[in-house]
Amino acid sequence: MIIKLVTCWDRFPRLPPPVCSMPSSILNWKTRRRLLESRKKPLPADLSRAGRELLEAGRPAEAWEFFKRADDRPALEEIRKLAVAEGDFFLYALAAASLGLEPDTPAVTELAGNAREKGLLAYMARALASLEPKIQGNASGEADASGAGSPSSGASPESPAASGAGSPPAASAV
Repeated sequence: MIIKLVTCWDRFPRLPPPVCSMPSSILNWKTRRRLLESRKKPLPADLSRAGRELLEAGRPAEAWEFFKRADDRPALEEIRKLAVAEGDFFLYALAAASLGLEPDTPAVTELAGNAREKGLLAYMARALASLEPKIQGNASGEADASGAGSPSSGASPESPAASGAGSPPAASAV
């Protein structure tokens, strides 16, 4: 008894291979994973070269992985600047963290403006939300530095001593 297995593979035409200007060695996900996750540590120059090829092909997020693994600080700084220009907060945060930097206010503000111009409203909102703790921290830091809100100053803004009630008026210079 012969059993014929019927498949649908012969019913559909095969799709042509994708056309890409990038060399197949870097485009291939297996090659990229092999470079990044190899037990043998690849040379930083090889990782940087692969990252450059990906960056030139317009794939900065994938290039970031290679630059981070190679510890290529100038290339990571380039990725950070590109993310600001493109309005990509996610990529900016990755690059800044890889460099060990906190997101700085002028760059994040510029990034939010660029994201707004390009219609990336979620990135704009995330960038502006990342600034809120700094703004709130600076506002409370200025109040603490002046001593107006600290309990050790002795007078709170609500107390009569702070408002001037019950004390003689100050002499004014005429």
